[in-house]
Amino acid sequence: MRIFLPMAVSASLSLPAQLSGESYPASSAFFGFEFVLVPVAIKWACGGESSKDLAALDALIDAFPSDAQRDDLQQIIDLLRTTDLDTLVTTEIGVELARTQLHQLCEAALPLSLDWITPEGKRGNKEDAVKAEHFAAYENFYYVVEGFHLPE
Repeated sequence: MRIFLPMAVSASLSLPAQLSGESYPASSAFFGFEFVLVPVAIKWACGGESSKDLAALDALIDAFPSDAQRDDLQQIIDLLRTTDLDTLVTTEIGVELARTQLHQLCEAALPLSLDWITPEGKRGNKEDAVKAEHFAAYENFYYVVEGFHLPE
């Protein structure tokens, strides 16, 4: 089953392996970042608000310019912003979803945000600083995706 696996992300959307952590040291500020970025891109494709997310991403790019450049983060963001919902779902989940499933996915994605990821938090590696509502939103998103019972 291909649900936001690093290989699926890097292969299907040409996202570099460093964002997913494939054969890449955890020294990048954006190591493993696809697990929060791709769901937010689905939110954008569902018509969700993007300005706060993009402002948070800009702050991270400004704070970690060499990591962002090495990881091609701006190009990835541009690609994700212009990818339609059906393409994101097909490439990242690995199958076409029914309209009712897309609706469920969008409902789960709309509460997601990136405004909780700050340069200060990334510098201090404060993963536990994530507010409960943000954690719950991501947990619910992945719960919905896993509930689709997709073929392996």
